[in-house]
Amino acid sequence: MEGWIKLHRKIRNNPIFNDFHLYRLWSICLLEASHKSHEQIVGKQLVKLKPGQFITGRFDIAETFNSGLKQKDKIKGDKTVYRWLETLELGGYLSIEKTNKYSIVTLVNWEFYQGDVNKDDHQIDRQETNKRPSKDQQMTTNKNVKNDKNVKNDKKEDPNTSSRQPKAYAEDSLYYKMAKHLHGLIMAYAESLSLGHLVRDAKLQSWADDCRKMIGIDKRDKDEVRKVMEWTAKDMFWRKQILSADKLRKKYERLCFEMAADQAKKGGDKSDNAKDDRENGQGSPDKQTNSITGNQTGWIRTRDNAEAQMQNLQG
Repeated sequence: MEGWIKLHRKIRNNPIFNDFHLYRLWSICLLEASHKSHEQIVGKQLVKLKPGQFITGRFDIAETFNSGLKQKDKIKGDKTVYRWLETLELGGYLSIEKTNKYSIVTLVNWEFYQGDVNKDDHQIDRQETNKRPSKDQQMTTNKNVKNDKNVKNDKKEDPNTSSRQPKAYAEDSLYYKMAKHLHGLIMAYAESLSLGHLVRDAKLQSWADDCRKMIGIDKRDKDEVRKVMEWTAKDMFWRKQILSADKLRKKYERLCFEMAADQAKKGGDKSDNAKDDRENGQGSPDKQTNSITGNQTGWIRTRDNAEAQMQNLQG
């Protein structure tokens, strides 16, 4: 594959720079990603790829990763490298669309960082200063420029301003899907009150970034987060309080405790009801009631049949 990629020096400040395996894998992703839209045949299927995407698989990514390494440095097992790829997805660097035959990897913010290679250095520097997302995603920005331009660029940058701007997440990325799921739950409740217009225009990119922070920084389990979202949407109190991903993150611990307490209470109520039924004779074999007719069933009917048979014999 010909061509080149842009790499900003601030990649040295990124956590994966000090992890040999993740940094090597991320570099491979940058080099494998397409710079323009094209079609690729996989087996007998024609797949359309956009800029910043590439096709891989469990075996393919492992083979590419090990290519050129000494035998002692090669990673054994084809699943390990793919799990590292999923780690990069959790970190918000890329998204993975899986099929039963291959995976399509999409690099986040590819067009912004790698697009339009014909722009002059000054224009790239200006856009990079004005539009730079949060620090932990400053992975691939403008190409190396002259030292004097780097100095000028560093003076212009305001890290406090740039770090507040959320990343751009693909609509098929994990965090965007989480944000959209939460927004859908909130919208459903709001529309039931004819208040959908108040929450319709949510900033899903910002919500997705909050979801990334919950998973990547707070170390929340994504399945647990989904359960908390869905419980919150049903709770009479919290569904009026949690109207954004940011609020969900801030109240997450309390929500988990209240959800667990609520579920335990409901489980206890079911247990108590079952106990009361046993004490009252409901559900026992001698006093079962047909749920449709209301007539008693069980051994009473058997006893009535037996008495009728005795009368017939005596008759």
